[in-house]
Amino acid sequence: LREQLEGALINTGFNPATHPPSKEPKILGSLSDASDRELKNLYDSFLAFYDYLTDELPRCEIYLETTKERADTVHASIVLEANQQKELSNAEARKSFVLTHPAYIAAKKDYLYFKQLYSAQEQRRKKMSKAMDRL
Repeated sequence: LREQLEGALINTGFNPATHPPSKEPKILGSLSDASDRELKNLYDSFLAFYDYLTDELPRCEIYLETTKERADTVHASIVLEANQQKELSNAEARKSFVLTHPAYIAAKKDYLYFKQLYSAQEQRRKKMSKAMDRL
């Protein structure tokens, strides 16, 4: 599924870099002591990294939404399975069965991973944006 989603993105003209252009740039020291050339080079480094993060967000968002839907689908199928088991006689037992089912835990783990990855990339992009505004 991951390859299919990435292929569909590429077919729309989306052509992200496969690796970051460099290490994440940082402003070290005082900007007032830097020459115009140093400032321009630093800004170019920030811009390249910002572009990379901006491309990473749609990719992460697609994985995030896909894994969320998968977790919901797995959850629904396990609820059906729980409802068919006679030994799970009350709602609390069925709910516990569903929430601890290995397939649901795996699906939820994938969703949480991409949720956190998306959040981290968004925070990194905001950080880059603030540094670029400072430059």
